[in-house]
Amino acid sequence: GTYFNKQDGWELDLLHFRLMLRKGGATLTMSEIPAPTVEDPVKFTSAEVLVMDALIKSLDGTAGDIVKSTNLSESSAFRKRAMLLRNGIILPRAHVSIPQLGDRVISLLSPEIAGDIAPAWSKLPLTYQSQIQNMESGEKRVLLSTALPTGSSRDMITIMKDEISKVHRYKHNIHRVAAGSGLTTKVSSMFDRRAKTWKWDTSRYFDVVSYGVMRKEASESEIPLDLA
Repeated sequence: GTYFNKQDGWELDLLHFRLMLRKGGATLTMSEIPAPTVEDPVKFTSAEVLVMDALIKSLDGTAGDIVKSTNLSESSAFRKRAMLLRNGIILPRAHVSIPQLGDRVISLLSPEIAGDIAPAWSKLPLTYQSQIQNMESGEKRVLLSTALPTGSSRDMITIMKDEISKVHRYKHNIHRVAAGSGLTTKVSSMFDRRAKTWKWDTSRYFDVVSYGVMRKEASESEIPLDLA
């Protein structure tokens, strides 16, 4: 990475980052978000959800590994594993965890401003770029998120606000956020095999609140956001 060296690890060069911001970039093109499709009810057996848990823990696990964690027969474990992978029910997903990157920053920006920032943002240690849409107005924004060396986020945000204000008349939506991680919730505990539904509303793992309540409790410095 641009800000990594073997001797000191991750360390932001704030002057370089400021100069990259001044280079600007092209306005990002926002795609249309497709309307949700109606799908057939999901039907999983008790054996299948156990195999899902085993694959989530280790996607490359063999049938023998699955047998040890599920107590299924080897033939059943092999067949269920092959079916889940073949049908795309279990998909690989990269998960990057770097202990030195303890700060988190997110930016909610217009496509124009995000396009100006994107070249500089891409040089940061660990970055993600997503599209987000206002549920009430339909307005589209670009969500930029990054993980930074611990203690560096405040200076980086100051530089971003300073450089953006020189070019764009825009209220800054750049925030330092508290980040946490938890253990993966087991599929077998979240799927009601008899009702063929997920336990989103009854699970002890979730405190479900309506959008109206969440919006009312949000403030400029406290934004409920799931970056999973």
